[in-house]
Amino acid sequence: MARNTKARGKVVRRLGVNIFGNGKYDRLLKK
Repeated sequence: MARNTKARGKVVRRLGVNIFGNGKYDRLLKK
């Protein structure tokens, strides 16, 4: 179970970073 939770955390982190990065780029483009 520990391995599964770790893998899930990595995937969630990647998605979160991607969404956060996209939001930053959108703001810069709008400006």
